[in-house]
Amino acid sequence: LAVDRPFREGYAPGAGARVAFRGTGRLPCWFVTEWLEPWAAGPPGRGLALEIRAPEKVRRGEVYRVEAVVRNLLDRPVENPLVLVGLPGGAKPLPAALDALVAGGAVHRHEVRTGQVALYLKDLKPGETAALPFLLSAEFRGRFAGRPSEAYEYYTPEVRAEVPPSA
Repeated sequence: LAVDRPFREGYAPGAGARVAFRGTGRLPCWFVTEWLEPWAAGPPGRGLALEIRAPEKVRRGEVYRVEAVVRNLLDRPVENPLVLVGLPGGAKPLPAALDALVAGGAVHRHEVRTGQVALYLKDLKPGETAALPFLLSAEFRGRFAGRPSEAYEYYTPEVRAEVPPSA
């Protein structure tokens, strides 16, 4: 098996690599490709502030606390805010902790999506802050970055806040 360019050299957009196999039979492996785009903030939001609090380092198997803190900066209620918390690779939300947010009235409902947790709030009064803690389990070893996190008013998405991906 031979690859014409080592991965460590990187690839320019549109460039490719050739893989050659000489021999008989089948090649007992598969190839996985992926790419990462640098994060760029969306258009500046207004009306909400968002902070994601989480430990910088965790060990495989460790259960750790993440907290999304969203604040209404407007002089009117923000109706139906949605908070999307980006999760680092290998992080698994603990359902009981998310269910506790619903049972305690902090959120109306929640969804676990690929790479993020969606937290649906009923509303935020002017100046009100909602702290939304939940637990994650670190399932794999490695260095992972999460998706960006954001909060926005469901029917008025320009009322928003965005934070960069977790590292």
